[in-house]
Amino acid sequence: GATFTFKLNGVPRALTHQIVRARQMAFGQQSYRVSSCYSDPVRYPITLGEKVANLEEGAGELMAKYIDAVVNVRKVYKDLIQFGIPMEQARCIMPMGTCTKIGVTMRLRDMVEYFNGRTSDIAQDEHTYMVCLMAKEMKDKQPEFFKFITSKAKGLEAIMDKYNVK
Repeated sequence: GATFTFKLNGVPRALTHQIVRARQMAFGQQSYRVSSCYSDPVRYPITLGEKVANLEEGAGELMAKYIDAVVNVRKVYKDLIQFGIPMEQARCIMPMGTCTKIGVTMRLRDMVEYFNGRTSDIAQDEHTYMVCLMAKEMKDKQPEFFKFITSKAKGLEAIMDKYNVK
């Protein structure tokens, strides 16, 4: 059957932990065991960013604390490595929001199941948005397969519209 591979960049590790639970897919993820994640971006909580943008009381102070915590964690990570702690052990301190790269390969049938499961009401917004971006790639590069997917993943196009993914 048809298989497809997506390369996802700038994805927080918290999200990749959800992605890899889809056992019917194959993955290749950037390893923090052998490569430093010291300078990788760290994603802040989306809702916190919205509250800061809306000038909600206390949001700016909380964002500053969040940034300070990330800066401090990175310093301790670097200090651990310089002290001789193996990178694979020092990584334990890094935030779940640290961004990474992951390759995801799946069969068409599994893609339909994955898209259905990650566009339901209980799916995390960030995960749903990522699925919408994957679906857009299919729409742009494999339109016949996209038609098949949308015939099986009812409501996918409406969710793509909701997330403003055209």
